This record gives sequence, C-alpha cells and structure tokens, in this order.
Amino acid sequence: MNTAGIGDVSSNEPGSGARYNAGKPDLSLIPISTLEDEARVWEYGKRKYVAWNWAKGMAWSIPLACALRHLAAWQRGEENDPESGLPHLAHAMCNLRMLTLYSRTYRAGDDRPVEWLSPREAVAAASVPAMSGWITWHGGECPVARDTVVSVRFGAGSAGATCEANMCRWDWITDGQGGDITAYRVVSHP
Repeated sequence: MNTAGIGDVSSNEPGSGARYNAGKPDLSLIPISTLEDEARVWEYGKRKYVAWNWAKGMAWSIPLACALRHLAAWQRGEENDPESGLPHLAHAMCNLRMLTLYSRTYRAGDDRPVEWLSPREAVAAASVPAMSGWITWHGGECPVARDTVVSVRFGAGSAGATCEANMCRWDWITDGQGGDITAYRVVSHP
C-alpha cells in the first residue's frame, strides 16, 4: 500500500481519489481476523467483572503477570484457558493491550522494577530523593497536561527545576550528560 499519497486531487477520472497518508500507521497490516478470539476474551471479562473495569487502571505488574501465565500455559502446549475455554494467546493479547493503554493513560500504575533490572535506571533512581509525590520517569511523551506545573529531577545527581511541563524535555537523549528527567511531581494543575 502506498502510504505517501495516492490519486490526483485535480482529476475527475474514476479511481483517482486522493489520500495523503504519509506518517500515518498502516492499520491494514494488522490481521484483524485474530481479533475475534480477543474480542471473545473481552466479552468474557465483561461478564466476569464489568465492561471497561480494567480501564480504571491497576498496577502494571498485574496484567503483565496474567499475560505471562497465559503465554507459559500456551508454551506448555495448552491451547485454551480451562476457566474461560478461550485461547491463551487471546488472553495474553488482551493483557498486553491493557499494558499498552496504561503506558499512555495510567502512568501511576508503573511498578516495573527498573532499579533492579537496568544499571542506568539504578543510577538514575539513586539520584532521586526519597520524598513523597515523586514519580520515577524513564522517558517518553509528556505524562501530564502541557500547562501543568511540575518539579523535575535529573540524572547524574543534577539539581531539579520547577516549570510548566511544556518547558521540559521529557524524551531521553541518553547523552551521558545527566540532563534526562529521572523523576517528576505535580506542583499544580492548570
């Protein structure tokens, strides 16, 4: 599929309709037939709990552990979950989808043990003072509204700063200079 652009806006010929899709993800590459089993797992969850209950958020380790249990059962040769009767791989996908959404919408649930698993994070975490309200940061898109006032701490023992979130560089550049944000806390909301 041509994602840069197709068609001709100035033409009236049949079949020349234009679309400019550069930079947009090509969702046609996802085999949506695999979503049917996943949808059945979401429906099972709706009956067991309530629709969208999971979207309220929870510690990230919970859906991670569930996904890993389903993958382990599948790896042992068990195709379907004994409780639901649905494919283990579909259960795993639902849990991975939860984690994907949480990484964008529920950062407070991030309980990954990065201080134990990554030497770089261990150094960064050690430089964050143990004060309440601080949230460990590992780089990425700005986690708060752009006009929220935040205090930030930097790696390599650099002093912190307080400013509007839109004034901070949230993505890590890993240049070894200690300028990457390692923790933040909200001072005031807009």
